[in-house]
Amino acid sequence: MNAKIYAVRVSFRMFVKQIAGDAMLAVVFAAPFLTGSVFRFLVPFLAERFAFTPRIAPFYQLFDVFLCILTPYMCCFASAMIMLGELDDHVTSAFFVSPLGRDGYLVSRLFIPTLIGAAGTVLIFSLFHLTPASLGTRVTLALLTACSACISALLTVAFARNRVEGMALAKLSGVMMLGALVPYVLNGRASLYFAFLPSLWISRFMQSGHVSDALACLAVSAVWMSALYRSFMRRWR
Repeated sequence: MNAKIYAVRVSFRMFVKQIAGDAMLAVVFAAPFLTGSVFRFLVPFLAERFAFTPRIAPFYQLFDVFLCILTPYMCCFASAMIMLGELDDHVTSAFFVSPLGRDGYLVSRLFIPTLIGAAGTVLIFSLFHLTPASLGTRVTLALLTACSACISALLTVAFARNRVEGMALAKLSGVMMLGALVPYVLNGRASLYFAFLPSLWISRFMQSGHVSDALACLAVSAVWMSALYRSFMRRWR
């Protein structure tokens, strides 16, 4: 087996053990299920109970968008916290000089968890969705929301100096999710003032189903990730 691939596998197993040994991060993975349960069962119940259904039903799709964004975000948040914890413990330099290298470290700590988050999005959406969507739409949403979550994690690890700062920055980067609200409250070209936020394009894709909106999200995400990847590489030497 290629030494690099083996090193990534070993590193990822270490990552999983660290998650399992941290009660706070383990709970993070339950958040999408808890949130999905609230969205799927409690929100419609309360809307019907208090006769709000005609007003809130048009926003059920927005609940689905936020749920899709939340799932990979939680995975990437856990990844960022593990990475910053290792930085605090001064062990990252040992990874970087091993066959794993910085790229392999990023794959095992962020890229693989992001893929897991994307798979989790399909599952969570299938279990708790409020509005119908085809399998193709669900898979596309999973890809787009995974990119958005990866940006938040890269932003955190690229600029936070320790885990405490990382938690604060992760919460701040969560503001990027608010772009998902824009297409539901602003009409026409006004929403394009927020075009730099991938979450805006996620909502637009959910509304329209147009491939062009998905491609725009991927393009915006690629710009963010390229810039943040370079910042990460400069920061984590």
